[in-house]
Amino acid sequence: MGRREGLRILGAVAALLFPWVAGDYARFLAVEVLALALFAVSYNLLLGYGGMLSLGHAAPFGIGAYTVALLALRGGQSSVLVALPAAVAAAMLAALLTGLFVVRSSQVFFTMLTLAFAQMFYALASRWYAVTGGDTGLPGLPPPSLGPWTLSSGTALYYLALLLAGGGLWALWRLVRSPFGLTLRATRENPRRSAFLGVRVARVRLATYVVAWGWAAVAGALWAWNQRAAFPDTLYWSRSAEVMAMTILGGQGSFFGPVLGAALITVLEPLLNRLWEYWSLSLGLVVILVVFLLPQGLLGGRAERRRGRLGDVRGEGAGQRAGSGARSA
Repeated sequence: MGRREGLRILGAVAALLFPWVAGDYARFLAVEVLALALFAVSYNLLLGYGGMLSLGHAAPFGIGAYTVALLALRGGQSSVLVALPAAVAAAMLAALLTGLFVVRSSQVFFTMLTLAFAQMFYALASRWYAVTGGDTGLPGLPPPSLGPWTLSSGTALYYLALLLAGGGLWALWRLVRSPFGLTLRATRENPRRSAFLGVRVARVRLATYVVAWGWAAVAGALWAWNQRAAFPDTLYWSRSAEVMAMTILGGQGSFFGPVLGAALITVLEPLLNRLWEYWSLSLGLVVILVVFLLPQGLLGGRAERRRGRLGDVRGEGAGQRAGSGARSA
């Protein structure tokens, strides 16, 4: 067993045992970290792998939160097996409708259109009092259920979050390393050349946009179950800025960079708020320092060096194969 495999097994065991040694608040914070980590990685699919700078990723997060809240409070349906697919379907449908307008736009217009659509969803949530509760949102969410079990304890909700976030990260990991992921990166690097080679750039970007919104909705549903509420600020532009800060802090060039960024911001926010009320100012200063001192983020530089070493090894291997072929000839 290698060192890396040993660390993975140790991490998995620690994650499984965590709720049995942690207190209530630590379990609550852990579920929030898992939800926001999945949210940030779904955002990085757009920004890091697709080169699409969105200021509207709060929209699917809020749609996921409001869908599970409305089903529970208005429809009496708290089953994870019903509410979660409904949240994902609602977000992906919204992504398909809005994505038809935004994915063909150039970068600046893409950013502004995503912001505009997200603010429209926010206005709908904060003003439609009869359905969404308006400014007060939808508090008093009952705990979700899974089959005959009601996940009312923090431990049960933690394991649900671990399952969903872990499954989401695994699916996104496979996606970015699939031929589709390579095509997506090609459209990011040079969309004109990709189109010349036969890639339907708009379709690739639209599919990415829809998938990213689907996983962001899962994160939003988890967040709502943990908070036992859905609020309009889940759809506000500041939530989009926050997930962007998580991604930049952790490193958009690394798959797990946004996970680290989400964990750091989620854990540090309550700690720093006790010491200093200007948390947003602290976050802004940290992001500015990272941009200037570590432009690739905390893990982005490491990922880039690793890709460089792999490229050198592959290049040497290709050179050796070419040399062998030449000698045979």
